[in-house]
Amino acid sequence: MSLLSKTEADIFEISISPNPYTESITISTNNDNQEIDNLELFDSSSRIIIQKSVNGNKTILNNLGRLTNGVYFLQISNTDNHIIEMKKIIKTN
Repeated sequence: MSLLSKTEADIFEISISPNPYTESITISTNNDNQEIDNLELFDSSSRIIIQKSVNGNKTILNNLGRLTNGVYFLQISNTDNHIIEMKKIIKTN
């Protein structure tokens, strides 16, 4: 897996809402020509908590309420197996 160049990454505008979250989050991109392919959610110790294959510009991660409150990191990859972005998300009650 590799990172996108700054120019390539600029064509993506990843939106995660709500953040902070309590139960689920919606991940979407503004670019119809590039799709999100893989999501990996890491805890603060860099352990993979969730790995999900997706297809499209929008997806929902449900059942996240079971996670303890804290900071998590969401790695988003495209269909070319490039890391689009790493986002910090916060779980609250």
